Amino acid sequence: MIVISPAEAMNVAAANALLKSLEEPGDKTLFILLSDVPSRMLATIRSRCQQWSLPSVDFEACRGWLIEQLGSADEAYFWWQVAGGLPLLAVELAAPEERALRHQIHDSFEQLVRGQSPFQRRPAWIAKR
Repeated sequence: MIVISPAEAMNVAAANALLKSLEEPGDKTLFILLSDVPSRMLATIRSRCQQWSLPSVDFEACRGWLIEQLGSADEAYFWWQVAGGLPLLAVELAAPEERALRHQIHDSFEQLVRGQSPFQRRPAWIAKR
């Protein structure tokens, strides 16, 4: 079994190599391509795959776990909504490092709106990525 995630992140060379493997798979070979945005994959790859859409998780189904991870029902519901109903992503987005990065990006955009040139100083968040 070969799992590719996120499948839409493959560059052209990787996608073409995968396409060749999909056209001539080995015995007992199973490819699982996970993608949030399947339309970003080559159409020729999508046409050779079975597609299964997985629904987001109902809040009540993950409420207890999210509260355990995030500390309160309000935080759990807020981050579940921000993550589009994906509990693991909700916990990831609520992590302190991710919050700090979003605040830095937000501050940079506010400075741009106020007329500060983006070339006056490089925002700290650019150096981190």
